[in-house]
Amino acid sequence: MFDDTRIKKYIYRLLSGKAYLKLNDEFVIYTPPCVDLLHQAEFFYEEKYFEGLANSFITLEDSYDLALSKKMVTNNELDEIDQLPAKIDDIKVDYLFAYQQKSEFSMKVLKKTIDAMRKKLSKLLSKKNTYYNITADAWADYNTKLWTVSECLYDKNMVKINTDSYVFVNKVYNNFDQIPSDFYRKIARHQEWSLYWGCKDNLFNRAANSLNEEQITIINTSKMFDAIQQNPNCPDKEVLDDSDLLDGWLINNSRKRDGDIAKRDIDKQLDRSGVKGGNIFVVAKDSDDAKRINNMNNQANKMVAKNFLGKLNEKTKK
Repeated sequence: MFDDTRIKKYIYRLLSGKAYLKLNDEFVIYTPPCVDLLHQAEFFYEEKYFEGLANSFITLEDSYDLALSKKMVTNNELDEIDQLPAKIDDIKVDYLFAYQQKSEFSMKVLKKTIDAMRKKLSKLLSKKNTYYNITADAWADYNTKLWTVSECLYDKNMVKINTDSYVFVNKVYNNFDQIPSDFYRKIARHQEWSLYWGCKDNLFNRAANSLNEEQITIINTSKMFDAIQQNPNCPDKEVLDDSDLLDGWLINNSRKRDGDIAKRDIDKQLDRSGVKGGNIFVVAKDSDDAKRINNMNNQANKMVAKNFLGKLNEKTKK
């Protein structure tokens, strides 16, 4: 129920382009920034970044080196940070397959695995960014956010509030209820939003560069669901409502497309060379090419390739 009330609040905010906050018994209106202001903010960020460096703040890369030298994070953990997103994607696809096979036990295990891997990634990133607060990036980011907020404040009569008080602006920033990234899918699937999305041609009645980031995000999310539902193999409601299942479906479809493209390219090469046969092993140009080629295989062929590589590795060790 709480989620439903919160989603409706976000929907009305997205439609109006305004967020209403009550501070010290006074209404303050915050209008999330559009492209023009964000472009200005880039220049402000650059200015503050070099100001930070001049005031002995360190670079982001130096903060990572400092975390390593102080043993706050290890090289192995940094490698894990790079590898975990792809591993999570793989588990999401397995989670989808378990759902399609109606294996409730496997689904529970895989869901717990996904959650555990997410928590691990978050913890490792926190370790990596132990010294983020003393970087020029952090200084620039914080000041830019406050400057941007200060440029978007109005009173209840929509009269611009001009203030140099960082205390006031910081209070607005801390009280502003940002839409969590996982809520955009919930909003796009909500019945209340669908009533407005049905009139999408005149929904905001503004040029794209006049829309704020929240509005652009919900438009793109809604378009994604439109495209999915128009797909001949559109998944059922349970997949659409489960973010991890839906990710698995999107990842799997993307890999199938990549595999189809790679297969057509290889078929052309084989036609030109006149090569024919059952199992054909193709040399990949790089790791990304290897993934595309592997996605051409069904599960049985993947096992054949795995067994072949296992035997090959045994021979090379002898």
